[in-house]
Amino acid sequence: MNTAQLLLPPSLHAESPQETITAFKRAYPLQEVQDELWRCLQPRLLDSFKEMNPDTTNKLAAFYENIEILVSAVYQLPDLPAPPATVPAVNPDPAGDTGHG
Repeated sequence: MNTAQLLLPPSLHAESPQETITAFKRAYPLQEVQDELWRCLQPRLLDSFKEMNPDTTNKLAAFYENIEILVSAVYQLPDLPAPPATVPAVNPDPAGDTGHG
């Protein structure tokens, strides 16, 4: 895994959520995302077994599992088209005369 890529991500600021998801999927392969999530969360999960009560540990493990499912689902979606651009209303008469005078 190339951690330098994760440290210096491309800009994901996009015009729409669809474009943001598409940019993220192009920047990071699914396996890399899964590996990085595990690398970040594994210490927390392992520490929780020692420090937290079983209910909290189970909730944390379930949360991680649901994040994995969500990430996997995002990568199974086809690239979604961006929503159509909205065109501002244009006044056909630049003077603003409506002819109702």
